Amino acid sequence: MITSFSSLNLSHNSIGPKETAYLCQSLQGTSHQILTLNLGHNNIGVEGALDVAKCLQTSQSLCELDLSNNNIQDTGTMAICASLNNNGKLQTLASNSIGFEGCLAIASLLEKKVITSVSSLNLSHNSIGPEGTAYLCQSLQGISHQLLTLNLGHNNIGVEGALDVAECLQANQSLCELDLSSNNIQDTGTGAICESLKDNGKLQTICLASNGIWAPGCLAIASLMERMLSLSIYLITN
Repeated sequence: MITSFSSLNLSHNSIGPKETAYLCQSLQGTSHQILTLNLGHNNIGVEGALDVAKCLQTSQSLCELDLSNNNIQDTGTMAICASLNNNGKLQTLASNSIGFEGCLAIASLLEKKVITSVSSLNLSHNSIGPEGTAYLCQSLQGISHQLLTLNLGHNNIGVEGALDVAECLQANQSLCELDLSSNNIQDTGTGAICESLKDNGKLQTICLASNGIWAPGCLAIASLMERMLSLSIYLITN
């Protein structure tokens, strides 16, 4: 019996929902000490996400969970979030067709301060939109969260969402890294973000690539960089 290893990376395979069910069943219990589980890029779907949710209700050892690129959608996301009411460990839900309802479930967890110990949250390549962004940002305003890295890239949050992010940055002093790439925040959103960062001495890195930024936004960025020499701003993707 292998109960001593702490990390299990099964990403980029073809596990699927049926195999996920068997895996999750084997992980339910107190004898396992797996701290990191990566099931990214396996297309486990909503069905697999429901089994992962059931597993999270009983497993108290996991510290890092990656379910990126699995098409778990809002239904799977809500089930995962419901299970995390008893187990506050979640880091990556990228590229999962998560919309407003799924984002609302995540925001609710953050607002209830259930997952305050999570340091990194990747919600990139979803469909959160401006409305979901508003709820998410509202939940992040406060001093109790220890979130250091937030990735909202490729979510079409738009100018409206950028204004909510800007307001959040004024109140949140824990974030060190923020990715807002490919969100069409334009010059107005960029200006608001830059203005809010003048009062935020914690953020070290921000990615604003592919956002329809022209001269006014560029001037706001230049002004911010003159004031905050330690801040790295990326306008192109790696």
